[in-house]
Amino acid sequence: MTSNFIVESGKYGERLVVTSSWSEDISQYILAHNISELHLNYAKGWKGKDLSFLSALSHLKAFSIIDWTIDDISPVNNLHLLRSLQISTYCKSPINFEEFPYLEQCGLRWRAKAKSLFNQKSLKRLFIDNYSEKDTSKFSNLTELEYLSLANSPTRNIQGLSHLYKLRFLGLYNLRKLQSIAGIEFLINLEELEINGCSSLKSINEIAGLTQLNKLELCDNKDIDSLKPIEKLNKLESVVFYGSTNIIDGDLSSLIKLNQISNISFQDRPHYSHKKLNFVVK
Repeated sequence: MTSNFIVESGKYGERLVVTSSWSEDISQYILAHNISELHLNYAKGWKGKDLSFLSALSHLKAFSIIDWTIDDISPVNNLHLLRSLQISTYCKSPINFEEFPYLEQCGLRWRAKAKSLFNQKSLKRLFIDNYSEKDTSKFSNLTELEYLSLANSPTRNIQGLSHLYKLRFLGLYNLRKLQSIAGIEFLINLEELEINGCSSLKSINEIAGLTQLNKLELCDNKDIDSLKPIEKLNKLESVVFYGSTNIIDGDLSSLIKLNQISNISFQDRPHYSHKKLNFVVK
């Protein structure tokens, strides 16, 4: 029986990973052993088109699916006790987030019929891929968020995030039309900031007052005007800006002023004031 799945430790209890097509034996095992988390991933052997079995598993606290061929995931809406939901599918099934009053963590490949997500004030961690809007205004209600990642979106600004005061981590990935990070200056509790693959962004001036920041990643962003905005961020421990990122003014002296720095990584360029070898980190 166990050849159809494996059991491992999860965040909310034991997690069952399906490695085959679904069978009633799997449902029975989940119920008999009080399994709290269910993971379906085509790369790990999961095969199926029908999630109707979820209606009998309403006790689950975490559910995740990675399946690029499934047509309907609507039975997910029966899992009212979920605290974690991860959906990576191409299907357009509606996801009714009002059905998940305890949800605190979500990863989602965006779909138009998931807009109720933005009323889910219990969320603390959120990753959205392929978000289709040009701005982030709809995020403004998610005031309990502590971790937010946004990837592969045409958004041009992040002003809508300016009220997310509890954010400790912000990741912006492949937002190729992002032209400004204005609004980030209000995220005074931010500890980690990753901006990667945002090739239209030219300035990071707005981070100058983020005094709690301890990690900064600026990779594959092409031209960035200057690193001077970081020179008074005394809690910074890690600064990396490799790949295509090019600091236009070439002045890397701000890095020397960071007393807590323990990791610096970048691609040497002829116009830079310092080479990697010039930095002795703790």
